Amino acid sequence: MKRFVGHLPQVWERVRRSLAKQDAAALMAVLEGVSEQEIAEENRKDWKPYKRFLKRHEKHLDDYRKTLQAKGIDTSGMRPMGSAESQMRIFAKRTKRGGYSWSERGVRAMLRTMMRIQEAGTVVRTVEGQASKQATPQQSINMRQLLKNVTQPVKGCIAGMIRMLQGPKQSSTTGMALKALRG
Repeated sequence: MKRFVGHLPQVWERVRRSLAKQDAAALMAVLEGVSEQEIAEENRKDWKPYKRFLKRHEKHLDDYRKTLQAKGIDTSGMRPMGSAESQMRIFAKRTKRGGYSWSERGVRAMLRTMMRIQEAGTVVRTVEGQASKQATPQQSINMRQLLKNVTQPVKGCIAGMIRMLQGPKQSSTTGMALKALRG
């Protein structure tokens, strides 16, 4: 879109505002107001097909939460698509680095915590460590310190090493099966 209207500052600002609000009708109104002569010479032949494409896919430009709300789905905990997409690189980096294998439950918990940090700025420890509506916050926690301190030992695969294959249990039936799977 920027190649078509990026050189028109007022139009570009209105386009950006309508995209930020995820208002497809406002976006289409702004684009309809741009004449073909205002588009750069090298992009003119693509302008009309591009507008037709946007018109066909107008419903995809709306906030997905509105569609879900119309179907009766609660969207109170859902974030706008742009914020989730921009955070994806950070989520991937934090969950993939270090060579750790994550269980599905662990990844969900970590991502939920990271999203709450982004939204609230702090994580609060509650009574008995459980977050609930009745619990009252006792103290603020430094997330880095919380992740450094091991609260309970976990067995699993770390940095490609399966602990069972390194200890005395490597000759057990489970150890032999793991060795066979390893190749």
